[in-house]
Amino acid sequence: MAITCRHKNKNSEATRVLETVLPDHDQQLHELEALAPSGFFLGLGFKLGKPHVTINRFPEAWVTRWEQDIFISHDPVGLWIVGQAKENAARWSEISIPDEFGVLEEARKYGLRYGASFVTKMAASLLPVGRPPGSRI
Repeated sequence: MAITCRHKNKNSEATRVLETVLPDHDQQLHELEALAPSGFFLGLGFKLGKPHVTINRFPEAWVTRWEQDIFISHDPVGLWIVGQAKENAARWSEISIPDEFGVLEEARKYGLRYGASFVTKMAASLLPVGRPPGSRI
């Protein structure tokens, strides 16, 4: 299970954030994997626009493609997340930000057709998740 912390120190803020938000993180991540079989990205403890903890379960090929083309500045889902001033949730199909660079169409090629994003201001965290066709969120 790949959990990336900006700080590897056991007493770091990243470790404290992970253990505070997800005290039983092994079990809770297992439950998230069952809820989001197409993948998810969990960012915890954002400061200066970067999370202290990231857990990325989206398909590795998609993550590589997304990072190579610097989709972060063009991804309607990411832009929606950044624009939230309070706790919120939306299905990806409900996000009305134009997809001028075809990020969502490209994501479909990697099996990411349906999903939802959840923003909580508790420890400045976010959670986009993907679901297979025909499933409900």
